[in-house]
Amino acid sequence: MTQVITRLKTWLAHELTPKSAIANTAYFSFALLFSLIGFTLDIMPFGAALVGCAWLQRQSKYALSATAGAIIGALITADTCSLISVAAMFLFFVLAVVIKQGVTPIDKAIILCIAIFVPIPFVKSASTAGFVSGFFSAMVSMALAYVLSWGHDGIKHVWKREALSYSELTGLLCALTLFSASFGSFTVLGIRIGCMLAAVFTLCVAAQNGFVAAIPAIALGLGRVMAGDPMTFVGALAICATAAGPLHKFGRLASSGAFAITSVLLSVLVSLTGMLNIAETVAAVGIFLLLPTGFLNHFTISQMGRGELGAIERVEIINKRLCMTANAIDEVAQIFDSQSDGPCGCDDRVFMQRQLFGMSSMLRRLTHYQAPGRLKYSLDVGAMGKAKEGSRQSGDSMGVCRLDDAILVALSDGMGSGAQAHRESSSAIALLTQLLEAGFEPDEALECLNRLLIHQNGDTDFYSTMDCLLFDRTDGSAKFIKFGAPESYLVRDGKLHKLYAEALPAGIVANASPAMHIVTLRRGDTVVMMTDGVSDTLGAHTGEAILSNVCTANTVQDAASALLSKASEAGANDDISVIVIRVQ
Repeated sequence: MTQVITRLKTWLAHELTPKSAIANTAYFSFALLFSLIGFTLDIMPFGAALVGCAWLQRQSKYALSATAGAIIGALITADTCSLISVAAMFLFFVLAVVIKQGVTPIDKAIILCIAIFVPIPFVKSASTAGFVSGFFSAMVSMALAYVLSWGHDGIKHVWKREALSYSELTGLLCALTLFSASFGSFTVLGIRIGCMLAAVFTLCVAAQNGFVAAIPAIALGLGRVMAGDPMTFVGALAICATAAGPLHKFGRLASSGAFAITSVLLSVLVSLTGMLNIAETVAAVGIFLLLPTGFLNHFTISQMGRGELGAIERVEIINKRLCMTANAIDEVAQIFDSQSDGPCGCDDRVFMQRQLFGMSSMLRRLTHYQAPGRLKYSLDVGAMGKAKEGSRQSGDSMGVCRLDDAILVALSDGMGSGAQAHRESSSAIALLTQLLEAGFEPDEALECLNRLLIHQNGDTDFYSTMDCLLFDRTDGSAKFIKFGAPESYLVRDGKLHKLYAEALPAGIVANASPAMHIVTLRRGDTVVMMTDGVSDTLGAHTGEAILSNVCTANTVQDAASALLSKASEAGANDDISVIVIRVQ
C-alpha cells in the first residue's frame, strides 16, 4: 500500500507543476464549457472527448483539471453518460499508473475506447434507436479526442511561434469550431458572439490561403448549426470566405474589406435568417485587423510543418546545408594549417571547443529544419566602390547573401589599400557568408570570424572592419552588426537617423565582440552603409549629402553612385564604398 501511495505522489508531482497552471485552468474551463454545450445541444459528449484529449498527451499534466471540469459539467446537467465515461477514464488511467508505473500510447487508446463505450449498455439500452445513437456518439467522441489532441499540439506550437503541420492545423480548426459553437445563442448588443468568432477564424484562414478558405468556413459554419443557427449561416460564411480569399495577396485590409462588403450585401439583399448582421461583421473585421501577423501565419494551410516536408525536398536541403558546412570547415582547416607551426595556447583550445559546440548545435538545428515562414519583405540593394587614388585595387569588399528567410548585406574595409587589404576584406566576407549559409547563428559566426582572422594574420598588423545588415524578410526586423565600422544611416519619411556603436575591428583582440543594433524596418525605409573613407571625407556634411543625393535618386544604384561621387569630389584620400538599401 505504501508503494502504491508513493507511486501516486511521484506521478502527481511530475504531472502538476506551477508552469502548467494556465493550461490547467484552460482545460478545466473548456471541459466544463464543452460538457454544458454538449448536453444543451443533445449531441455527443464533448466534455468526455476533451478529457480523452488531455489523457492522450505524452505528459498528461492537464488530465486532472479536464476531468474535474467535465465531472462538474456532467453533475450540473445530470449527464449520466458523460459522468460514467469521465469517471471510468480517471479510474483506469490511475490504475494503469499504479500497476504499470507508466502508460504507453497503446494503453491510452485501449483505456479511452473502453471508458467511452462502457456507459452505452447502461444508459442507452432503453431502445434500439437510443443504443445506435449512443454507439455513434461514442465513436465520434473517440475520434474527436484524437483530433483535439492535434489541436492541443497546434496551440502549443502557436504559443512557441513554430510552424504547424496539416494535422495540427486541422485539430486547431476543430477546437475553434467547438469553441464558437459553445457560445450557443449568447448575444451582446445584437452580436451573436459565436457567429462573430466563426467569422474571425474564417478571415484568419482566408487572409493566408485564398479560395481554399471556403472549406474551413463550412466547418466553422456547421459548428454554429450545432449551436442552433440555420444552415443559411454556413452558405453565407462560405461565400464571404470565397470573396475574401482571392485578395489575400494584397494584404489583410483587402481581404477583410471584401469579406465585409460581401457580408453586408448578403444581409441586405437576401431575405433569409441566420446571415451575419452588420454589427457582427464590423466586430469580426475589427478583431481580425488587430490580430498580430505572427498569429495569422499559423493559419497557412499550404505551409509545410514538422515531419511533413517531402522526402526529396528534405534530402536536397540537407545535402545543400552539409556541402556548405564542409566548405566552411575546409576554410577553417586551411587557416589553422597555415599556422600549424606556432604554439596552441589555452585560448586556442577554448576557441576550438566553442566552435565545435557551435558546429554541433548547427547540425542539430539542421536535423530539425523547418520551411521558412511567409516572406513579406524584400530588399533593393545598390552598391558602388572606388579605389584610393594611385591604388590599383580597392581594399574594400561588399557582398549580398540570401539565406532561408533573411538577407545579409556586408561591407568590409581591409586595413590600408591595395591587393593585401582586398584579400583581407574579401576573405572576411566570404567566411562570414559561408558560416551563416551553413546554419551558424550570427554571434557564433562572428566570434569564429574574429578569431580566425587573428590566426590568419599572425604577428602582422592587418585587420578588417565588418559592417553587416541581417534583414529578416518575414517580420522586417534588422540587425546592424559592426566590427570597427562607421555609423550607418536610416532614412524614414524624409528624416535621417544615425545608427552607431563602438567596437574594435575584427582580427585584433581575441575576445572582441561586435556592436549590434536591432531595428524594425518598414517598406520605403532606406539604409545607407559606408566605409570610413566616405564618412571621414564628408564629415559633418554626411547627413546633408545623404538627404540631398540618396532621397532624390530614382534607384538605389543611382543613389549609391551619387553619394560616392560626392565623396570623391570632396577629395577622398582612401578607398571609398557605399551601399544603399531600400525595403520593398
